[in-house]
Amino acid sequence: MENRIFLLSLGTLMFIFLGCASKNPPLQDISDAKMAILDAKDAGAKTLASDMFKNAEQKYQNMQKLMQEEKYIDAKYAAQKAYIQAKLANTISKNIKIQQEIDELMSEIRVIKKDFAILPKDEK
Repeated sequence: MENRIFLLSLGTLMFIFLGCASKNPPLQDISDAKMAILDAKDAGAKTLASDMFKNAEQKYQNMQKLMQEEKYIDAKYAAQKAYIQAKLANTISKNIKIQQEIDELMSEIRVIKKDFAILPKDEK
């Protein structure tokens, strides 16, 4: 008997929660996704992590379609997916840029070592 009351109460709470959640547009998630996409674009993700960036944009466009259909729960998840993809594209882009900087520094170090190796011993 107690289990039935508990399950009925839980079911009622879930119905109320899901009913309320589906009536409100996920504005914060949408804003977060948009900002993450803009940040990724600024980081060069459009060229450095193009597949990941395109994926984020597609998820964002899907979210916009869901918003027009007033499918707010699905739109929320689509916005969260777009956010994650954009953050990943941003991180990949930054890592590529850092690796490029490391490669340039290593090249400069090799030149300096080569130049240092040919100096007479008294100039070292």
